[in-house]
Amino acid sequence: MMQFRPSRFEVLPLVVKNLVIINVLFFLAKITVGNFNPSAMQDLLALHNVQSPLFKPWQIITHMFMHADWMHILFNMIGLWMFGAPLENEWGPRRFLTFYFLCGIGAALLHLFFLWYGSKDFIAQLDYLRTHLTFENLYAFTTGESGLRGLVTEEVADKVNTAGKFPDNPTYLTSAFSAVQERAYQAISRPTVGASGAVFGILAGFAYVFPDARIYLYFLFPVKAKWLGIAYFSIELIMALQDRGDGIARWAHIGGAIVGFLLVLTWKRNRPRYY
Repeated sequence: MMQFRPSRFEVLPLVVKNLVIINVLFFLAKITVGNFNPSAMQDLLALHNVQSPLFKPWQIITHMFMHADWMHILFNMIGLWMFGAPLENEWGPRRFLTFYFLCGIGAALLHLFFLWYGSKDFIAQLDYLRTHLTFENLYAFTTGESGLRGLVTEEVADKVNTAGKFPDNPTYLTSAFSAVQERAYQAISRPTVGASGAVFGILAGFAYVFPDARIYLYFLFPVKAKWLGIAYFSIELIMALQDRGDGIARWAHIGGAIVGFLLVLTWKRNRPRYY
């Protein structure tokens, strides 16, 4: 845990308070709906690859109010309050709210770019298979290194094998392709949720506006905000470049931090009296 001990920012500001409330309400709604249809809200509101059938433009914003579990929302809301409250008190609610959403949107856009880049060859092969549908191409796609290899379910494998046993029957081949296509879209449709990108932007803004503020790591070790911000950004960048496949949207964190830093830098140049 981290503790920020300022003397002037102890009251929960309006925008931070309402953002926390909205996030909690979304999380409770997700849990409630999840008892009936676990994927309903996630498919609709979480952020998906632009090449996924589940992608909708509004997800660039709505994903910020979705969270995976209690620990996920807890730490994001602590970060929102810890670093966001001082900024809102410094800037006022309107500017802070603008800052929050721009950071979150910037985080989403950078994350979407890397999702698209990572799956574009995969989707290109699927499109090629659709227009050149033969059993040989279908088999190559399901077993090739850059295809569905390692992701094929037993049901999909059975349909592909059946198509191979009856090569003169196009019905089996079409059925197998439909199953392969559905599995391919499932593979690229992993949802992204959370306010982490916006929170990383807030951390970057806080580190810039209050560079010498002391953050108490684990309530014991004081670290200046500027060093904490640089350390977090560096760690996220290294982890993103290593691409460990841990399911954490590190490029979203990086995107939020970059947008946050550029915004405060621009605002300082244009209206220096805020600093």
